[in-house]
Amino acid sequence: MELDHYINGVLGLCVILFGICMNSLVLLTMSKKQTTTPTSVFTTSLAACDICVLVASLITIILPNLSQWYSGNFQTYATMYVWPVLQTARTNAIWITVLFTVFRYIATCHQLRSRIACTVSRSKTSLVVIFVVAAVVNSLRFFDQEHSPRRYNTNVNSTDEFVFDTFNYYYKGIYGVLFPTLMDFIPMCMIIALNTRLMLSTKRSMSDSRKLQRPTKRVSRQRSLRTKKMKQCSQRMKESVLMAILTTLLCQIPEIVYDVIYSFSLLSHDNTFTSVAFIIRNFAFPVNSVLHAFIYSWRSSKFQLILRHIIWRYTTKLDNKNRKQSKPTRTRDMCINKLCTQV
Repeated sequence: MELDHYINGVLGLCVILFGICMNSLVLLTMSKKQTTTPTSVFTTSLAACDICVLVASLITIILPNLSQWYSGNFQTYATMYVWPVLQTARTNAIWITVLFTVFRYIATCHQLRSRIACTVSRSKTSLVVIFVVAAVVNSLRFFDQEHSPRRYNTNVNSTDEFVFDTFNYYYKGIYGVLFPTLMDFIPMCMIIALNTRLMLSTKRSMSDSRKLQRPTKRVSRQRSLRTKKMKQCSQRMKESVLMAILTTLLCQIPEIVYDVIYSFSLLSHDNTFTSVAFIIRNFAFPVNSVLHAFIYSWRSSKFQLILRHIIWRYTTKLDNKNRKQSKPTRTRDMCINKLCTQV
């Protein structure tokens, strides 16, 4: 299909390369950070999982659409062994965003509880639990398909080509109920509910602060600067919340629709709607990883400050090296000029 070739082939390759660069910069920047916070722990783990998703998407989705030789020789093995790794990393990334949203909601709406709940040790413990559960649940994907030789065709060598034989006795229950509910529906509902509650609470706090403020002549300037800063923070919070909600809706709904259609055989595989849902589902994987890096890392003012500091340190080191290398040449040229004038 030409649409699949251009979207999940050419355009998907550009998105994956761009996403790998963004998430690698996130890992590099967060590794240079001196203090460890729950936000930095979640951001680093999310970037690592998104890099795994992008690399696995390159192997299982992009390369088969770009090369017929690759799809004929390696797509079977990539689907068997790399596709479960992609789904495991994707499950980790989705639930890390849920944890990020929960911690941000507690820190914003329940500031007294955040000192006890939002700690580095609890964030690391929750990440370990998510990694273990995601690995156990997605390990079923290694056993749901097996490749067997095409023995009904005498012209084909039994060791060259393989087909998939699916175990149908648990296929509908796992792919139609368990995976869409655990990986898409529950995280989507939690992210939308918590972000909506967070946006409403920030809006309410801003209106309450406006009512309480009665500026005098002396303190009016300080309070106006404070309110301006609070407005900027609340506006940034609203934008990030809305982007998180839209990203969740756009990237999770195609997965739910396709899994339900494919598992319960609601439509035929050759149907146009099923084919379009398959293309959108596959393209949503790398796009979701790129948007994660943009929303949860690149829009953060602290991340931008750390990145600028790293770039500044790197440029100053280069300038110092150039100065050290240029000093001997200058002195040598001055000595040569003096000797020439003396002669």
